[in-house]
Order: sequence, then structure tokens, then C-alpha cells
Amino acid sequence: MSVSPTVLVACDDLILLDEVIRHLDQIPSWRLVMSARTAGEALNHAGRPDCLLVSDGLIGSLAADPRSDRLTAGIVVFGRQESAPALRAALDVGARGFVHWPEGREQLKSLVERGLEVAQTPAQQPAGCMHAVWAPKGGAGATVVAAHLAGAITNASKVAVLVDLDLDHADQTCVLGAEADSKTVGDLLRVSDELSMQTISSVVSSHPLGFGAVLSPGRPGSNASADRQAVRTVLSALAQIAEHLVVDLPSGSNPVVRAALPEAASIQVVLTPDLLALRRARDLMEELGVSGSGSRVNVVLNQAGGPDITAKEVQAVLGVSSVTRMRADLRIYRAANRGELSPVGCKLLAPLARRLISQAAPDPQAEGLEPPASQPPGINGGLVEAVAAGRSVRSRRRTTAGR
Repeated sequence: MSVSPTVLVACDDLILLDEVIRHLDQIPSWRLVMSARTAGEALNHAGRPDCLLVSDGLIGSLAADPRSDRLTAGIVVFGRQESAPALRAALDVGARGFVHWPEGREQLKSLVERGLEVAQTPAQQPAGCMHAVWAPKGGAGATVVAAHLAGAITNASKVAVLVDLDLDHADQTCVLGAEADSKTVGDLLRVSDELSMQTISSVVSSHPLGFGAVLSPGRPGSNASADRQAVRTVLSALAQIAEHLVVDLPSGSNPVVRAALPEAASIQVVLTPDLLALRRARDLMEELGVSGSGSRVNVVLNQAGGPDITAKEVQAVLGVSSVTRMRADLRIYRAANRGELSPVGCKLLAPLARRLISQAAPDPQAEGLEPPASQPPGINGGLVEAVAAGRSVRSRRRTTAGR
């Protein structure tokens, strides 16, 4: 069996870290996705590497962090001496073993790859829940809502990936402060019939708040010409790498929206609190077969405040039971203009995030929608454990500060 693991190294000793990275460079089939100086940096990484190599100096703080129970990677501890506290901490996190460095470094390869072969057996984890964020009418703020919802879900200690599926505009690139990148969701759509672990991992960026981000190519006209089956296949594949997939959809109705909405476990309909937006939502939801009954559809009244459309009026017109009012707050949009997410926005959406986390995914066929696409070809259980984010979202403010 051919094994090509992705590896994250966490080490508080710069000299030791350099030695380990040099050793990994001699194993061409392995891919180093990140090196971290603290346990917190390692746990904030949005991807899911196959193996987490942790120094004996950090294993104690890693074991003490409550987020360590979310780790799915195989853990191997390394160090220059085997101390009793380090060994106890290694046992606490279920490490595969302790490698005495540098004498025992040759056993590292077999230790990691044996564990990966066990992890890649057919036993498959369920796909994560997909949450569509959609505005029937442009200008409602769905992009900002989607980004902060991903942040709120991550703040609730869940693994989230944000996908910008508005292929025409790439607004999330601006909101997240991301630099232009050659790899986007468009690359996945082009090879949807032969998706691989390496292809998926190459497009996932890691946001500082801890969630993954898949950006849009931003090519005008792409939404109208998108292949609906390719969209479904890519979404199904991305749902394998996170507990919660937050998908920022283009506004209105187009092939991307028609392909994605039936796949979603929940739909967040983003409206400004005015009559025109409410009428557009009613008409398009009817056209797309999106029923407001049940818990699948939530309405987010964005910039709500003052004498506007009330939650009761929204419920009456759209037939929904869940309405979240996101009050107008200039701090949210000022932060977005800087390419940052506002803690205020994440806090306002925290109740919605908790509700989505607690909800069980309903059956789309029960609401008269098309059934979800079957498992995409080329995706197997190994992808659930193996996909890792190899890049980081960097804010424009940090970039320009050094100029």
C-alpha cells in the first residue's frame, strides 16, 4: 500500500525543529503542511493532517488543552530524552509512540505510515453538515454573514470550512483579507470527476480564527455557466473535511444556487428588513422549491433595527419558524473593509451557530427538493482524516504594514 501522509510538526526548540524538518525533507512521499512553535498554533490549524509530530516540550500543554479531544491526526512525540511527564502526556492524548531524537528517528517513518494504513481502512466517517448562506436579492450582506458564521461555529469548538461559491465575484477574498491565490474552488470544479486528497488540500487556506477557507476564482459569467453536477460533487467532497461546511452562495437564482441548495442541511436566507427583499425571497423560494417549514430554513435579518420588517411578518410571509436579527453595527463593516472579521459579528451569530450545530440534518426529499448527489468518484475514507490546509489567509493590513 502506498502511503503519502501530510504532517504537522509542533516544537518549541528551534534547533530541534530544524533537525526534524531536515529529516522530513529526506522522505519525498511526505508533505509538511505546517510547523508550529506552540500547542495552540497546532490546534488552530484548520486542516486535518495525517500525523502530528509533537516535541516533548509541548506535549504537556497539548494534552492540557481542551481542544485536544478534537484531534483526529495520529500523534507521535519526539524528544532528546524520555521524561516521565512527557510520556504520561503522550498516553493522555493517545500518541502512537515516543521517538528518541536523533537515535530513534529511523523508526519515525514506519511508526507514522503503519498508523496511517490502519486509518485508511474502509471504515468511513460521516460527512459534515453543509450550511448554505444565500441572499435572494443582492446587497443583503450574505458574504459578511457567511464569514462570521464560520467564525462563530469555530468559536463553538467545531471544525468549519468556509467556501466562496460565488464564482463571479470572489467577495470573500476581500472580506477575509486574503491575497490573490492561484488555487480556488474553480480548480476543483474543473477536475470534479477525479478529485484526490492532494487536489482538495491544495485549495484550503487556514484563517487566523481557526476555520478553513476555499476562495472563489472571481470570473464574471462563471455562475451562469457552472456545471450543476460538478458543483454537487465538489461540495460533497469538501463536506468530508469538516464538521460544518459554510457555503457562501451567489444571490438570486442561477445554476450554482440550484445545484447547492438541495445539498444543504440548512439554508440561511439573508435579507435586509424591507418589503422588496421579502417579496423577492418569497418568489424565489417558491421557484426553487425551498420550503420554509421545519428547521432547515433560517432567515437572517441583516442590519435589522428601527421601524422595519418584523420577525413575525417574515415568519408569516415565508412560513419559516426561525428568524435571527443581526443588528446594524458599523464595527462589523469597518472590520470587513480592512479585510478582517469582527468579534461583534461572530458574537451576534453565536446563537445561530449553536442552533445549527445542535440540529440534525433533515432529509431534503422531505421538502420536495432534489436528492443529494452520490459520493463523488475518487473520494474515500482516507480523505476524511488526510486533508490538510497548506496555506494561510494573510490580511492585507499585515501585508501593507511591511511596505
